[in-house]
Amino acid sequence: MDIDTLHFIKGDFKPSKKVPQFLLSDPLWNKSYLDALGEEYLDETELHIKSNIRIVEDFYCNFTIGFFGFIPQINEVLGHKGWIRFENDVYQRKFIELMSRVEYIEFINDPFKFINEKAIPRLYRYVDHKSIVNAYQLYSKKINSYINAQNTLHNKHHIANKYLTIIPTPLDVFGDYLRGTKNLLLDLHNCPDLVKEAALLLVDLLYEKAVIARKANQNNWLIMPLHIPSILSVNDFTTFFFPSFKLLIDKLLSEDFIILILLEGKVERLLDKIFDIASPNVIFNFEEDIPCIVKEKMNSTNTVSGFYPIHLLKYGSDIESLAYAQKLLNIFEKNNYIFSTDKVIYSPNDVDIHKLKLVYKYVHDFRYS
Repeated sequence: MDIDTLHFIKGDFKPSKKVPQFLLSDPLWNKSYLDALGEEYLDETELHIKSNIRIVEDFYCNFTIGFFGFIPQINEVLGHKGWIRFENDVYQRKFIELMSRVEYIEFINDPFKFINEKAIPRLYRYVDHKSIVNAYQLYSKKINSYINAQNTLHNKHHIANKYLTIIPTPLDVFGDYLRGTKNLLLDLHNCPDLVKEAALLLVDLLYEKAVIARKANQNNWLIMPLHIPSILSVNDFTTFFFPSFKLLIDKLLSEDFIILILLEGKVERLLDKIFDIASPNVIFNFEEDIPCIVKEKMNSTNTVSGFYPIHLLKYGSDIESLAYAQKLLNIFEKNNYIFSTDKVIYSPNDVDIHKLKLVYKYVHDFRYS
């Protein structure tokens, strides 16, 4: 990682004429990009190495990231009930309720036991020893390919590549997995005290997951998607979401983790609370919010990224694509801003490669006067 970007992320950033940037892309997109270039690779480690080299060379990125949240092979071994596979290898998620409302008390009594003995068997068809060992071996192989690539990129190619462990927020664990969004929203008002207590009890489990992952991944970077805040009122966000979220963030920051927070949807009304988290180790990636409003709300220690709409890279003209990049550069001229897209680039059809290269080169070449 070049010195400006390192200082930027760690809070020792001196005003620079250049804007750092990274590509918020999924490993599946990285693979499809490398395949489209006709490059060959022997295994997954070489795939990660070559794709990240091309991302730095073709899109002028200061650093690269990697993460995965959906692994079809592991889901098949365990018989994941929440994913439907179609003939063309397209997967669609189906929600499976893993906890009923009356089970909050059982969860609170022993969260780890409930997840192990109730939630996991409800989510997976095959939880026998052989299936779990096979799934673990697949997972370990995938993780090791990332770590080997990360080390090679750093030591041989001087590229700062970080594998990011996905750590959900406590309330999102209930919204995304255990209860489902609709059920959770009803729970907030039918059993509010139980929801708050259960969310706080998840903090230590999620913190421990991050600490264990750091040792395996050999880096201290995390990615944290925020799903449910965009549909919460200010009062519900303050009452139910923020206490456990802030506690988790504080514990992670005390261990010097660097956290990329993906703020999904519109959260402008929540920024007064969100920007209470004032640490140079936190990067807030924005999706749908108005950049000018975010600039007004952020303080000198906040670092933001995102905002650039990927739909513009698919449907906009070259002039429109460059104009929006310039708009963002103008807005955040005196702020801690890292250029990136508003959403993760998943599919080859999400963006036009020509426009993506055009915009990233423009930002790379741009200098503040």
